[in-house]
Amino acid sequence: MIAKLLNCIECLGAMLLACLFISSCSEDNAPTMEEPLPVYSYFRGYLNDEYVCIEQNVAHDKRIDYTSTLTWKGDTFLAYSWRVIFIDDYHKSFKNAPSLSMQLSPLVLGRYDIEGGRFYNTESAIAFNTVEKEYIPKSNRPFKVSLGKLITTSPYGHAPYIAGAMEGILYNRDNPMDSLVIRDATFCLVTSGWE
Repeated sequence: MIAKLLNCIECLGAMLLACLFISSCSEDNAPTMEEPLPVYSYFRGYLNDEYVCIEQNVAHDKRIDYTSTLTWKGDTFLAYSWRVIFIDDYHKSFKNAPSLSMQLSPLVLGRYDIEGGRFYNTESAIAFNTVEKEYIPKSNRPFKVSLGKLITTSPYGHAPYIAGAMEGILYNRDNPMDSLVIRDATFCLVTSGWE
């Protein structure tokens, strides 16, 4: 009986040692996987037939950034402007890169039908610019933007946190036969104050 008990204790001891050995090996030799950084601001969608995905996860990536905010009476934003620079890596030069500029006025939840491309203090506008061309909506074919999220007291910075969707056709200001289609596009803008 004592022999059986000693056998059981030896077996349990051997199992315990094997478990410790296995767990210590797997912890020491296992490759460490870095957690991906969270995505803050982004633009995802199609420009003509090309899918574009620009995502920011560091503060010094300024491919998507607000350009101006006008406030009136506290948290009521009269106009809010931002820009998306279409380059695949924020380390590259922004010079001569295509860009999409947008202004929503007033900044409220809901749908905007943007008919213009000129940026004024109290008018919604959108324009896509290359080195040689500027694309804007036609007044009879408004560009649609739906703002689905708006946090005016964003913990991330001094400008609001916004997110939504957009689609429409922008036309070359000098040649209306030349157009740019933006479809199935979503965006989110978190301004400075995070890293």
